[in-house]
Amino acid sequence: MARRHLLVGAAFLLLAGFLTLVQVFKGVFPAFLDGFGFWSYGRLSPMATAVAIFGWLTPTLIGAAYYLVPRLTGAPLRYVRLGALNLWFLVAVVITGTFSIGFGMGDGFELFEFPIWADLLLLVAWAIPAIVVAASIRLHSAAPPAALLYVVAALIWLPAIAAVSNLPGLEPVGASVLAAFTTAAVHYLWIVAAVLGLVFYLVPRLTDGFLINEQLARIGFWTLALTGAASGYSRFTHGPGAEWLETISIVLGLLLVVVAITVFVNVVGSLHGRRDEIRSSVALRFVFVGALLIPVPILLSALAGFRSVASIVGLTSWWEGTSFFVLFGIGGWVTAGFLYAVLPRLLGRNLYDTGLATWHLRLSLIGVTVTSVSLWLAGLLAGFTWVGGTSTGAYVNTGAGFSQTLDAVSLVGVLTLIGVLVAFCGQLVHGYLVYRTVTSGRAAVQEVLVSVGAEDE
Repeated sequence: MARRHLLVGAAFLLLAGFLTLVQVFKGVFPAFLDGFGFWSYGRLSPMATAVAIFGWLTPTLIGAAYYLVPRLTGAPLRYVRLGALNLWFLVAVVITGTFSIGFGMGDGFELFEFPIWADLLLLVAWAIPAIVVAASIRLHSAAPPAALLYVVAALIWLPAIAAVSNLPGLEPVGASVLAAFTTAAVHYLWIVAAVLGLVFYLVPRLTDGFLINEQLARIGFWTLALTGAASGYSRFTHGPGAEWLETISIVLGLLLVVVAITVFVNVVGSLHGRRDEIRSSVALRFVFVGALLIPVPILLSALAGFRSVASIVGLTSWWEGTSFFVLFGIGGWVTAGFLYAVLPRLLGRNLYDTGLATWHLRLSLIGVTVTSVSLWLAGLLAGFTWVGGTSTGAYVNTGAGFSQTLDAVSLVGVLTLIGVLVAFCGQLVHGYLVYRTVTSGRAAVQEVLVSVGAEDE
């Protein structure tokens, strides 16, 4: 079951990368595919995001959870058949929901832009993995290791986020608060939390060592649980919400730095003196890069929440750059490392070519960095033109005056397109490597767990 989830996620990554490339191309060259509503920028952007989060990362992280739970608890997975069928249900919901956005039926709610019926089906598809995992660990009485704590909590938080995102009857201010909450929750309580679980599992597993400080990892977990979603409103500083809400989100955003510190200390400490092992294991290199760079989006988000900074970067592409770094950077690197580590064991085949995996890391590292830095720079430039026009009275950033902003960010838009193209090339290499490993990898020892009980067959 874990293997199927990982392979489906790898296939959706290619679609997510393609849609993201077309979206950015459309942003730089607006006349491209002009006249086709399905390919308009306003629909492409949520389509690409939905496929990336719901089609690629979600099945991949669910599959990772199905892999980790029996290995960390010693108990077999429960409701295996239900979990396997739910994968195809999730795929169907993501495809139909994405096409619904393309045909203009999206509801406009950030991230959860599917029509209400698709959002509710998505909630069901996310609740089932939480049930499978919760039922599998309910008799596990020992204190869970940090890796299990992060992964299981993320799976439980995911359907809760989906349920909250569909609260009806909110006024505009309430809707903006809810959008900020759910966006931050998806990024931190789902993606980052699950990814950290993979990091804390893979680092000791790939080095035959141990996590240097489990207690520190637990401190990071509780900090993430208490602040991850509530820090989201800092993105709307100077927005329609109350000032006390802005202040609280800024403070909680700063507390997220504690998570970055706990990860950095644990990973660097656990891998201290293991330079040769990092060089020899491509999976460990992916995990090391992803874990080492987790502080970047956390620190930049915390910085952007300050009122003086928010007056410049608020409501600009700065936040898109941070989101891209979380999704395709942190999420992409760690899940790729997990895939390269466990897929050969699940298939009984060696990785087809570690050289290709190294190229994947290089291309994705360059592409994600160039893209995110370009979006951060575009946010700064746009913000400075808005502030400059208002402060000097030289122009107004509406109507014809908006050309000042467009002129400032036009070159940066081309750099963003180049970065996305390079990242997509890395994704193509990843997809090809996974395909060749499945079909042509050399035979190796296959990992087999104790068979599942008869009631779960």
